[in-house]
Formats: sequence, C-alpha cells, structure tokens
Amino acid sequence: MEGALNLTREAKRRSDDAALQVRGIEAEGGILANSEKQRKATEKLMNSSKDQFTLTQSQNQQKLEDVLDQIANLEGKIPGLNKQVGKSHIA
Repeated sequence: MEGALNLTREAKRRSDDAALQVRGIEAEGGILANSEKQRKATEKLMNSSKDQFTLTQSQNQQKLEDVLDQIANLEGKIPGLNKQVGKSHIA
C-alpha cells in the first residue's frame, strides 16, 4: 500500500512541476510572450524592408538585362572585327 502511495505522491509532484513550468512559459515576460514579441518585431522588420527589397531586385534585374544587351551587341561585332583583323594580316 505504501508503494502505491509513494507512486501517487511522485506522480503528483511531477504534475505540479509540469504545471509550474507551463505557468512560467505562459506568464507575462515568459518564453511564450517573448516569442510572440520577437515574432511581431520580425514581421514588422520584414514588412518595412519588403518594398526596398522589391525595388532593389527590380533595379538589379534591369541592370542584368542591360549587361546582357551589351554582351549581345559586342558579340554581334565580333564577325566584323575578325574580318578587319584578317584583312590587316593579308595586307
């Protein structure tokens, strides 16, 4: 009988410890509240920098397209340059 009583007391102690831990997590200033505060701050930061990120990405895309156009233009001039170089070696 005493063994069962000890088991019951131990289970009650563990239950009380768990309840205390949950109260600490849920308390104002506890882990849960701090987590929510950090999440809101992160969301605010992401939302405030979203427009700048989108603008920068668009500008970078335009610059990339400009560079690709310049490369295509230069590649188009290579055959003419090759002919000029070839003529200078013959003369």
